[in-house]
Formats: sequence, structure tokens, C-alpha cells
Amino acid sequence: MLPQKTTSKRSQITVEQQFRWMKKVKEAKNLLRKKNTGVCRRTGKTFGELIDHFIVRGDETNMQADADGSLKILGEVGVKKHEKKAADYRGSCTMYCMGNCAGNNGPTAFIMAGEGEEPKTGYDESFLLANGCAPGSCVAMTSRAFMTDKAWVEITPKVSFV
Repeated sequence: MLPQKTTSKRSQITVEQQFRWMKKVKEAKNLLRKKNTGVCRRTGKTFGELIDHFIVRGDETNMQADADGSLKILGEVGVKKHEKKAADYRGSCTMYCMGNCAGNNGPTAFIMAGEGEEPKTGYDESFLLANGCAPGSCVAMTSRAFMTDKAWVEITPKVSFV
């Protein structure tokens, strides 16, 4: 089993590195549990019971949609690589979601096409909140709607937990 390749500016992680990372996270959590033995005055729970609320993670995913609303087949099991047909328009948007290990959702950043442009009028935090996103959610623009270093720098202060 091989992990999925990433963009050229990010390194590809091996299965062995994934296992090592998970092992190190487990070791760190065990150390924190050992060092933090008190009980929360508000909940009566130990730090070990609450630790997953303090471990925050993010995940990036790309979404594609047909602009005129008709269904298009984007992939087939028997084909290793899929290319866009010339007559087939697919809009693209990258979504970066935050959350904690306890299952609570955090802010979401939407990366849309239009580098150097402002998001369309009305696509602001209040729009995102009204449509179910968490506070801190935002929209950023890049040339092809993919995460870039510039977009990362722009969204990080907005989606970061404090």
C-alpha cells in the first residue's frame, strides 16, 4: 500500500513514516496523561479524559462540480489516470477543514479560482456562518483553486484555534 502523492512543493510520506507519526502521537498523549493528573474543577474529569478536545487537526480536499448542473462521470475504476474532456467544464474548489480528535468541527477555509481577485460579493464569514460553517471560516482565492503557500499564509490566522 502506498500513500497518495502530494503536490510538488510538499513531501510524500511513506507508510513507515505514517506509522512512526502515529506511534509518536500516542507516546506524547501518554506522557501528557502521566504529567497531568489533576481533575478539572468544572467537569470533574481528568486531563486524560479530555485530551482529545485539545488535539486539533486539519484536512485538505478538492471538490469538483459541473457548472450547468448536469451529471458528469469523473472517474472509472478501470482507468488509472483521469483527464478532463475538452467539452466538459468542471468548477473546482479546495476545502481545508479543521477539527479536534473529540469530533468537534472547527473553521473551514474554501480556496476558489481567481488569484488576485476578491471573493464574490457576499462570500464572507457571515455567509459561511449562515450556511453551517464554524466561526473563523473563510474564503481565499488562488489561480486554480488549489492550496498554495500564499493561500496557506492567508488562511492560517483565520482558521487557527486560539
